[in-house]
Amino acid sequence: MAEERQPLRPVFDPPASEERADARALVAALQLRAHPEGGYYAETYASALTIPSPYPAAPACSGGGPAAEQRAGFDVALRRAATAIFYYLTPARPTGVFHRNRSPIVHALHKGRARYVVIHPGPQPGTGTVDSFVVGQDVARGEKLQWVVPGGAYKATILQPDPGCPAAAPASGGMLITEVTAPGFEHLVGEERAAELQWLVRGS
Repeated sequence: MAEERQPLRPVFDPPASEERADARALVAALQLRAHPEGGYYAETYASALTIPSPYPAAPACSGGGPAAEQRAGFDVALRRAATAIFYYLTPARPTGVFHRNRSPIVHALHKGRARYVVIHPGPQPGTGTVDSFVVGQDVARGEKLQWVVPGGAYKATILQPDPGCPAAAPASGGMLITEVTAPGFEHLVGEERAAELQWLVRGS
């Protein structure tokens, strides 16, 4: 008999009402700011080299998102060769909601644990696939230290408790990663929305 799959649920629900002292210190030290999709971020690298954009000029969006935060001198016909950010989830901001990028993104873990859910759309309705995996230090049990989300896939991130925490009292010092995007990330108008796992999708 096939094992019954348990529904995915947030661990830190409701989120913590305020940040722990160590999380506040890390946010300040790395000069992070709130990310519109959840968590915190800071751009750490932007290539001075620009290349012809391989993507259509129209943003890959279905409306409803925030206004663009485009950099000075942005030209839709060009992309920076690569960009990088820190990304940080905490018990007070424990979820990165579903979104997608046109470019592939390489992720590298610095600390903490989180579950990723990645939806790969198929060419026809109902033909897509879903991946789910945990990132963390326990590689012997399959946790990942580095992973790639391909361009065009939807991803969401759910903070997981630190190892050894009781299920009834989960705790976490947060998950900190670096993301490297190539061709580089650009802020565009709008926000893609996934139709599955609604609690991971920001409402309009």
